[in-house]
Amino acid sequence: MGYDYKTKEMLDPFNGKKDLKNKILKHIDDKTFVEDPLRVYRAIQFCARFELTLDKQTFLLCKNVVKNKELEELAQERVFEELKKLLLKAKRPSLGFELLKNLGILKYYSQLEALVGCLQEEEYHPEGDVWVHTLMCLDEMAKLKSEDEYKNLYLMLAVLCHDFGKPHTSKVINGKITSYNHEKEGVVPTVDFLTSLSNEKKLIDKITPLVQYHLAPFQLYLQNSSLKAIKRLASKVNIEELCIVALADCKGRTIPNKEKCDKAVKWLLDNAKELNIHNKKLEPLVQGRDLISLGLSPGPKFSEILEFAYELQIENNILEQDEILYYIKQKYITSL
Repeated sequence: MGYDYKTKEMLDPFNGKKDLKNKILKHIDDKTFVEDPLRVYRAIQFCARFELTLDKQTFLLCKNVVKNKELEELAQERVFEELKKLLLKAKRPSLGFELLKNLGILKYYSQLEALVGCLQEEEYHPEGDVWVHTLMCLDEMAKLKSEDEYKNLYLMLAVLCHDFGKPHTSKVINGKITSYNHEKEGVVPTVDFLTSLSNEKKLIDKITPLVQYHLAPFQLYLQNSSLKAIKRLASKVNIEELCIVALADCKGRTIPNKEKCDKAVKWLLDNAKELNIHNKKLEPLVQGRDLISLGLSPGPKFSEILEFAYELQIENNILEQDEILYYIKQKYITSL
Protein backbone atom coordinates (compact mmCIF):
# COMPACT_ATOMS: atom_id res chain seq x y z
CA MET A 1 0.00 0.00 0.00
CA GLY A 2 1.11 3.56 -0.67
CA TYR A 3 -0.09 7.13 -1.05
CA ASP A 4 0.26 9.45 -4.04
CA TYR A 5 0.75 12.99 -2.69
CA LYS A 6 0.14 14.55 -6.10
CA THR A 7 -3.21 12.91 -6.76
CA LYS A 8 -4.01 12.45 -3.05
CA GLU A 9 -4.95 8.88 -3.78
CA MET A 10 -4.34 5.70 -1.80
CA LEU A 11 -2.42 3.14 -3.85
CA ASP A 12 -3.64 -0.36 -3.04
CA PRO A 13 -2.95 -2.74 -5.95
CA PHE A 14 -3.20 -5.87 -3.77
CA ASN A 15 -6.33 -4.98 -1.75
CA GLY A 16 -4.29 -4.57 1.42
CA LYS A 17 -6.90 -2.32 3.02
CA LYS A 18 -9.49 -5.06 2.75
CA ASP A 19 -7.11 -7.58 4.27
CA LEU A 20 -6.31 -5.25 7.15
CA LYS A 21 -10.00 -4.74 7.80
CA ASN A 22 -10.51 -8.51 7.84
CA LYS A 23 -7.31 -8.98 9.93
CA ILE A 24 -5.69 -11.25 7.36
CA LEU A 25 -1.97 -11.49 6.66
CA LYS A 26 -1.33 -12.34 3.01
CA HIS A 27 1.81 -12.52 0.93
CA ILE A 28 2.04 -10.77 -2.45
CA ASP A 29 4.20 -12.96 -4.64
CA ASP A 30 5.03 -16.67 -4.27
CA LYS A 31 8.45 -16.36 -5.86
CA THR A 32 9.77 -13.40 -3.90
CA PHE A 33 8.31 -14.60 -0.58
CA VAL A 34 10.39 -17.80 -0.52
CA GLU A 35 13.62 -15.97 -1.40
CA ASP A 36 14.14 -15.45 2.34
CA PRO A 37 12.84 -18.30 4.57
CA LEU A 38 12.97 -15.93 7.56
CA ARG A 39 9.68 -14.52 6.26
CA VAL A 40 7.99 -17.60 7.71
CA TYR A 41 9.06 -16.58 11.22
CA ARG A 42 8.23 -12.97 10.43
CA ALA A 43 4.71 -13.96 9.35
CA ILE A 44 4.29 -15.85 12.62
CA GLN A 45 5.31 -12.94 14.83
CA PHE A 46 3.20 -10.49 12.80
CA CYS A 47 0.14 -12.71 13.24
CA ALA A 48 0.73 -12.84 16.99
CA ARG A 49 1.55 -9.16 17.46
CA PHE A 50 -1.35 -7.82 15.43
CA GLU A 51 -3.70 -10.77 16.02
CA LEU A 52 -4.03 -11.56 12.34
CA THR A 53 -5.09 -14.74 10.60
CA LEU A 54 -2.58 -16.17 8.14
CA ASP A 55 -4.14 -16.37 4.68
CA LYS A 56 -4.73 -19.95 3.53
CA GLN A 57 -2.41 -19.71 0.53
CA THR A 58 0.27 -17.97 2.60
CA PHE A 59 -0.08 -20.71 5.22
CA LEU A 60 0.43 -23.41 2.57
CA LEU A 61 3.42 -21.55 1.14
CA CYS A 62 5.00 -21.27 4.60
CA LYS A 63 4.34 -24.94 5.25
CA ASN A 64 6.04 -25.82 1.98
CA VAL A 65 9.11 -23.78 3.00
CA VAL A 66 9.22 -25.81 6.23
CA LYS A 67 8.70 -29.09 4.38
CA ASN A 68 11.61 -28.28 2.03
CA LYS A 69 13.86 -27.71 5.07
CA GLU A 70 14.64 -24.18 3.95
CA LEU A 71 14.48 -22.92 7.55
CA GLU A 72 17.67 -24.86 8.19
CA GLU A 73 19.55 -22.29 6.11
CA LEU A 74 18.78 -19.52 8.59
CA ALA A 75 21.34 -18.20 11.05
CA GLN A 76 20.52 -18.71 14.72
CA GLU A 77 20.71 -14.99 15.42
CA ARG A 78 18.14 -14.05 12.76
CA VAL A 79 15.62 -16.60 14.02
CA PHE A 80 16.06 -15.48 17.62
CA GLU A 81 15.37 -11.87 16.67
CA GLU A 82 11.97 -12.86 15.26
CA LEU A 83 11.15 -15.01 18.28
CA LYS A 84 12.09 -12.12 20.57
CA LYS A 85 9.61 -9.88 18.75
CA LEU A 86 6.97 -12.57 19.21
CA LEU A 87 7.65 -12.84 22.94
CA LEU A 88 8.08 -9.15 23.67
CA LYS A 89 5.58 -7.42 21.39
CA ALA A 90 2.57 -9.74 21.30
CA LYS A 91 -0.22 -9.46 23.85
CA ARG A 92 -0.99 -13.11 23.15
CA PRO A 93 2.26 -14.90 22.23
CA SER A 94 0.29 -18.14 22.23
CA LEU A 95 -1.05 -17.22 18.77
CA GLY A 96 2.46 -17.34 17.33
CA PHE A 97 3.42 -20.56 19.07
CA GLU A 98 0.28 -22.27 17.80
CA LEU A 99 1.34 -21.25 14.29
CA LEU A 100 4.81 -22.67 14.94
CA LYS A 101 3.13 -25.96 15.77
CA ASN A 102 0.64 -25.92 12.91
CA LEU A 103 3.35 -25.13 10.37
CA GLY A 104 5.46 -28.06 11.57
CA ILE A 105 8.31 -25.91 12.91
CA LEU A 106 8.37 -27.55 16.36
CA LYS A 107 10.42 -30.38 14.87
CA TYR A 108 13.38 -28.00 15.15
CA TYR A 109 12.69 -27.47 18.86
CA SER A 110 12.36 -30.91 20.42
CA GLN A 111 11.90 -29.45 23.88
CA LEU A 112 8.76 -27.61 22.74
CA GLU A 113 7.52 -30.51 20.63
CA ALA A 114 7.71 -32.82 23.66
CA LEU A 115 5.16 -30.66 25.49
CA VAL A 116 2.46 -31.44 22.94
CA GLY A 117 0.40 -34.35 24.21
CA CYS A 118 2.22 -34.53 27.55
CA LEU A 119 -0.72 -35.10 29.86
CA GLN A 120 -1.16 -33.51 33.29
CA GLU A 121 -3.31 -34.32 36.32
CA GLU A 122 -6.71 -32.80 35.63
CA GLU A 123 -7.20 -31.64 39.22
CA TYR A 124 -4.32 -29.18 38.87
CA HIS A 125 -4.39 -28.68 35.10
CA PRO A 126 -7.94 -28.93 33.78
CA GLU A 127 -6.89 -26.86 30.74
CA GLY A 128 -5.14 -29.79 29.03
CA ASP A 129 -1.62 -30.92 28.21
CA VAL A 130 1.66 -29.17 29.01
CA TRP A 131 1.66 -27.41 25.64
CA VAL A 132 -1.73 -25.79 26.28
CA HIS A 133 -0.66 -24.84 29.81
CA THR A 134 2.61 -23.31 28.59
CA LEU A 135 0.85 -21.15 26.00
CA MET A 136 -1.62 -19.95 28.63
CA CYS A 137 1.32 -19.11 30.91
CA LEU A 138 2.98 -17.09 28.15
CA ASP A 139 -0.16 -15.02 27.71
CA GLU A 140 -0.30 -14.43 31.47
CA MET A 141 3.36 -13.43 31.53
CA ALA A 142 2.70 -10.95 28.72
CA LYS A 143 0.36 -9.13 31.12
CA LEU A 144 3.11 -8.88 33.75
CA LYS A 145 5.81 -7.29 31.58
CA SER A 146 7.62 -4.17 32.80
CA GLU A 147 9.47 -1.35 31.03
CA ASP A 148 12.70 -3.37 31.17
CA GLU A 149 12.84 -5.18 27.83
CA TYR A 150 15.80 -7.40 28.70
CA LYS A 151 14.15 -8.51 31.92
CA ASN A 152 10.93 -9.17 30.03
CA LEU A 153 12.86 -11.36 27.60
CA TYR A 154 14.39 -13.68 30.17
CA LEU A 155 11.17 -13.88 32.18
CA MET A 156 9.18 -14.77 29.06
CA LEU A 157 11.76 -17.41 28.13
CA ALA A 158 11.72 -18.78 31.69
CA VAL A 159 7.95 -19.20 31.45
CA LEU A 160 8.31 -20.84 28.03
CA CYS A 161 10.84 -23.32 29.45
CA HIS A 162 9.47 -23.82 32.96
CA ASP A 163 7.90 -27.25 32.35
CA PHE A 164 10.51 -28.71 30.01
CA GLY A 165 11.17 -31.37 32.65
CA LYS A 166 7.63 -32.79 32.58
CA PRO A 167 7.95 -35.00 29.48
CA HIS A 168 10.90 -36.76 31.16
CA THR A 169 9.33 -37.14 34.59
CA SER A 170 5.58 -37.60 34.10
CA LYS A 171 4.25 -40.93 35.36
CA VAL A 172 0.92 -42.40 36.40
CA ILE A 173 1.09 -43.41 40.07
CA ASN A 174 -1.99 -44.72 41.85
CA GLY A 175 -4.16 -43.48 39.04
CA LYS A 176 -2.78 -39.93 39.10
CA ILE A 177 -0.33 -38.20 36.78
CA THR A 178 2.72 -36.93 38.64
CA SER A 179 5.81 -35.06 37.45
CA TYR A 180 8.05 -35.39 40.47
CA ASN A 181 11.19 -33.25 40.36
CA HIS A 182 10.30 -31.88 36.93
CA GLU A 183 11.49 -28.39 37.84
CA LYS A 184 15.08 -29.59 38.40
CA GLU A 185 14.99 -32.04 35.51
CA GLY A 186 13.96 -29.16 33.28
CA VAL A 187 17.29 -27.35 33.59
CA VAL A 188 19.24 -29.44 31.04
CA PRO A 189 16.59 -29.26 28.27
CA THR A 190 16.25 -25.54 29.02
CA VAL A 191 19.97 -25.00 28.45
CA ASP A 192 19.86 -27.12 25.28
CA PHE A 193 16.90 -25.15 23.92
CA LEU A 194 18.35 -21.74 24.74
CA THR A 195 21.76 -22.53 23.27
CA SER A 196 20.01 -23.45 20.02
CA LEU A 197 18.76 -19.85 19.95
CA SER A 198 21.58 -17.84 21.47
CA ASN A 199 25.11 -18.21 22.80
CA GLU A 200 24.57 -15.45 25.37
CA LYS A 201 25.63 -17.13 28.62
CA LYS A 202 24.37 -14.26 30.78
CA LEU A 203 20.85 -14.70 29.41
CA ILE A 204 20.87 -18.46 29.96
CA ASP A 205 22.23 -18.03 33.50
CA LYS A 206 19.32 -15.70 34.28
CA ILE A 207 16.75 -18.22 33.10
CA THR A 208 17.89 -21.59 34.49
CA PRO A 209 17.38 -20.82 38.22
CA LEU A 210 13.93 -19.46 37.46
CA VAL A 211 13.08 -22.80 35.85
CA GLN A 212 14.69 -24.86 38.61
CA TYR A 213 12.87 -23.12 41.45
CA HIS A 214 9.57 -22.13 39.81
CA LEU A 215 7.57 -24.24 42.29
CA ALA A 216 9.34 -22.87 45.38
CA PRO A 217 7.00 -19.91 46.07
CA PHE A 218 4.00 -22.20 46.46
CA GLN A 219 5.92 -24.93 48.26
CA LEU A 220 7.20 -22.45 50.85
CA TYR A 221 3.80 -20.81 51.19
CA LEU A 222 1.90 -24.07 51.69
CA GLN A 223 4.46 -25.24 54.26
CA ASN A 224 4.46 -21.83 55.97
CA SER A 225 8.24 -22.10 55.80
CA SER A 226 10.68 -20.31 58.06
CA LEU A 227 12.59 -17.18 57.18
CA LYS A 228 15.77 -19.20 56.85
CA ALA A 229 14.17 -21.16 54.00
CA ILE A 230 13.44 -17.86 52.25
CA LYS A 231 17.03 -16.72 52.85
CA ARG A 232 18.28 -19.96 51.35
CA LEU A 233 16.06 -19.51 48.31
CA ALA A 234 17.35 -15.95 47.84
CA SER A 235 20.90 -17.31 47.64
CA LYS A 236 19.88 -19.35 44.58
CA VAL A 237 17.47 -17.15 42.64
CA ASN A 238 16.09 -13.62 42.43
CA ILE A 239 12.89 -13.95 44.49
CA GLU A 240 11.13 -10.97 42.96
CA GLU A 241 11.60 -12.35 39.44
CA LEU A 242 10.76 -15.87 40.58
CA CYS A 243 7.43 -14.63 41.95
CA ILE A 244 6.53 -13.19 38.55
CA VAL A 245 7.28 -16.49 36.81
CA ALA A 246 5.38 -18.44 39.48
CA LEU A 247 2.39 -16.13 39.15
CA ALA A 248 2.24 -16.64 35.38
CA ASP A 249 2.58 -20.40 35.92
CA CYS A 250 -0.24 -20.49 38.45
CA LYS A 251 -2.63 -18.32 36.44
CA GLY A 252 -1.88 -20.10 33.18
CA ARG A 253 -4.50 -22.77 33.81
CA THR A 254 -8.26 -23.02 34.12
CA ILE A 255 -8.46 -23.63 37.87
CA PRO A 256 -11.38 -21.87 39.59
CA ASN A 257 -9.51 -20.41 42.58
CA LYS A 258 -6.82 -18.28 40.96
CA GLU A 259 -6.78 -15.87 43.91
CA LYS A 260 -4.49 -18.34 45.66
CA CYS A 261 -1.84 -17.48 43.07
CA ASP A 262 -1.60 -13.85 44.16
CA LYS A 263 -1.83 -14.80 47.83
CA ALA A 264 1.09 -17.22 47.69
CA VAL A 265 3.52 -14.98 45.81
CA LYS A 266 2.58 -11.99 47.96
CA TRP A 267 3.38 -13.98 51.10
CA LEU A 268 6.84 -14.85 49.80
CA LEU A 269 7.57 -11.43 48.38
CA ASP A 270 6.49 -9.60 51.53
CA ASN A 271 8.70 -11.79 53.70
CA ALA A 272 11.64 -11.39 51.34
CA LYS A 273 11.21 -7.61 51.30
CA GLU A 274 11.27 -7.49 55.10
CA LEU A 275 14.66 -9.18 54.96
CA ASN A 276 15.74 -7.00 52.00
CA ILE A 277 16.48 -10.10 49.93
CA HIS A 278 13.67 -9.84 47.39
CA ASN A 279 16.08 -9.04 44.54
CA LYS A 280 19.44 -10.03 45.99
CA LYS A 281 20.83 -12.74 48.20
CA LEU A 282 21.62 -12.24 51.87
CA GLU A 283 24.92 -10.38 52.11
CA PRO A 284 27.59 -12.63 53.67
CA LEU A 285 28.94 -11.31 56.98
CA VAL A 286 32.27 -13.08 56.47
CA GLN A 287 34.39 -12.70 53.34
CA GLY A 288 37.84 -13.76 52.23
CA ARG A 289 39.56 -10.74 53.74
CA ASP A 290 38.11 -11.65 57.13
CA LEU A 291 39.68 -15.11 56.93
CA ILE A 292 43.03 -13.55 56.05
CA SER A 293 42.73 -11.33 59.15
CA LEU A 294 42.44 -14.54 61.19
CA GLY A 295 45.79 -15.66 59.82
CA LEU A 296 44.47 -18.09 57.23
CA SER A 297 46.18 -18.26 53.87
CA PRO A 298 44.13 -18.15 50.64
CA GLY A 299 43.70 -21.60 49.16
CA PRO A 300 41.25 -24.38 48.31
CA LYS A 301 39.99 -24.43 51.90
CA PHE A 302 38.73 -20.86 51.65
CA SER A 303 35.55 -21.72 49.73
CA GLU A 304 34.68 -24.45 52.24
CA ILE A 305 35.13 -22.07 55.19
CA LEU A 306 33.13 -19.30 53.52
CA GLU A 307 30.34 -21.74 52.76
CA PHE A 308 30.40 -22.87 56.40
CA ALA A 309 30.17 -19.24 57.53
CA TYR A 310 27.25 -18.50 55.18
CA GLU A 311 25.40 -21.61 56.35
CA LEU A 312 25.79 -20.46 59.95
CA GLN A 313 24.43 -17.06 59.03
CA ILE A 314 21.36 -18.55 57.33
CA GLU A 315 20.68 -21.65 59.42
CA ASN A 316 21.25 -20.12 62.86
CA ASN A 317 20.16 -16.60 61.97
CA ILE A 318 23.46 -15.19 63.21
CA LEU A 319 23.60 -11.45 62.68
CA GLU A 320 27.04 -10.63 64.10
CA GLN A 321 30.29 -11.21 62.26
CA ASP A 322 32.25 -11.81 65.48
CA GLU A 323 30.05 -14.75 66.40
CA ILE A 324 30.63 -16.44 63.04
CA LEU A 325 34.39 -15.80 63.27
CA TYR A 326 34.35 -17.46 66.68
CA TYR A 327 32.86 -20.63 65.22
CA ILE A 328 35.38 -20.55 62.37
CA LYS A 329 38.24 -20.38 64.85
CA GLN A 330 36.81 -23.29 66.80
CA LYS A 331 36.26 -25.48 63.74
CA TYR A 332 39.20 -24.62 61.52
CA ILE A 333 41.99 -22.80 63.30
CA THR A 334 42.24 -24.92 66.44
CA SER A 335 42.32 -28.03 64.27
CA LEU A 336 45.23 -26.78 62.14
